[in-house]
Order: sequence, then structure tokens, then C-alpha cells
Amino acid sequence: MPETLDLVAALLEGESAQREALLRGADPAALEVALKQLGERREVAAAEVLALVDLVVQDRSLRKSARRELHRLRSVGVQVQTPQAEQSPETPVKTETIIPVSQAWVTDIDPSGSRALWLLGERRLGGVWFAALLQNDQRGLQDMNLVDTTRKRFLKELEQNRGAAGTWVTVPGDYALQ
Repeated sequence: MPETLDLVAALLEGESAQREALLRGADPAALEVALKQLGERREVAAAEVLALVDLVVQDRSLRKSARRELHRLRSVGVQVQTPQAEQSPETPVKTETIIPVSQAWVTDIDPSGSRALWLLGERRLGGVWFAALLQNDQRGLQDMNLVDTTRKRFLKELEQNRGAAGTWVTVPGDYALQ
């Protein structure tokens, strides 16, 4: 029990980086007891630690316990902003994957000033995404549908719609995005 009290005191007094190190290195059983004790304290620092547990700790049950205790504190009026975890060297950085437009088709402009634009992007591991847009010269983008599909299904859909919408022209993907 004294080791749990020391953990609670260290978590309350520490800075963000110190708290993260303590949470990562803590014994799960001791941390479970510490979370309950932090939930009983009506302090902003306790709420900050509980919010940080969800970002740092790997054990799912401990994260759930921390969220439960944080909810209790919020329900009695203790407010805290969601903390941001410090980026450590071993933590991978999330990057956005940008799928370039590989093919694009546009129709001619109809009397109302609208045209259809179809974009196709190929994913590296197979499959394609297909975006169908309806644009108007005066009102801008009117409608957009984005579908995860296959190339074969996309080509079938293109052939079915080519005859119904007038003239279709292939344009470069970068040009279509502009």
C-alpha cells in the first residue's frame, strides 16, 4: 500500500513527461489501485493523470478504469483538457497516406452549368477508390460520393454511364483536382 501512495503522489506532482514514464513503468496491480485513489481526489491534477492513462498505458482494462474514474471526476465538476502524449523515439509517427489520382474523366457542361467528374485512385496493396463528383459553374461542388471498389467494377460503371451523360473526356489527375 505505501508503494501505491508513493505512485499517486509522484503522478500528482510530476510534469507530463515524468507522468508518462511513471505510467509506462508502473506495476499493473499497483496502477489499478492508484487509479481508484486518483478518482477519489477532486483535483485537476488527478484528472490530468487519468486522462493521460488512456494515451500512454497499453493495458485495455487499466485504460477503461481510468476513463471510468475520469468520468466520475467530471461528473462532480472537475474539468480537464485532454492531454497530448509526448512523442518518444520508440513511438511511431502516424502519417497520412495520400493516394494519387491515377485516372480522371469529365463530361461536357450541361445547360444548367453542371458537369460530372469521376476520379480513380489505386491503392498500393490492391483495390481502388472511386470518387464521383457533380460540379456547377455557379454553385461549386453539388454532390460527391466516394466508394472503395475494384477496377473491374469501376470500368463497368463507367461504360454504363458514358452513353447517358453526353461526352466524356479523359483528363490528367492533377488537372482534375484543380
